[in-house]
Amino acid sequence: MRIANATLQTSSPPLTPLMDRAAALRARGEELFVLAQAVVDYAPPAAFSRALAEELGSDSVAIHGYAPDPGTRELRGVLAAYIARSFGFEADPERELLVTPGANHAAYTVFSALLEPGDEALLVSPWYFNHEMSVRLLGGRVGWVTAQASDKFVP
Repeated sequence: MRIANATLQTSSPPLTPLMDRAAALRARGEELFVLAQAVVDYAPPAAFSRALAEELGSDSVAIHGYAPDPGTRELRGVLAAYIARSFGFEADPERELLVTPGANHAAYTVFSALLEPGDEALLVSPWYFNHEMSVRLLGGRVGWVTAQASDKFVP
């Protein structure tokens, strides 16, 4: 089987060695706040779990199937209202909103829509390694723009 060059030239994610190091430090009694992944170390609110269990136990066909690729109309409508209320601009839920299963998927989707092989994508540093990996997997080059804490991380 042939593996694409972009895949071969993409570095491995640093999570496994990072999490191993965190485990070793915790074993020595160090208190850590690991921000390596968006994996929470607490349960959701009980009311949420009960509501989810009730919905999953319902006879609703919609809850047991795939949602449309961009997300349900209802969810996109709620998101459009939130954006208008919170940020003061209108987003068309039919043409301008897309629901993804997470930020990495959203970033990859945007990069794949905008980048051609050889294009340069500017990423803000500090950065999340998956964004660099996505650009490289798509055959792009990475450039860096630094953001400082003193500037509230605005590049």
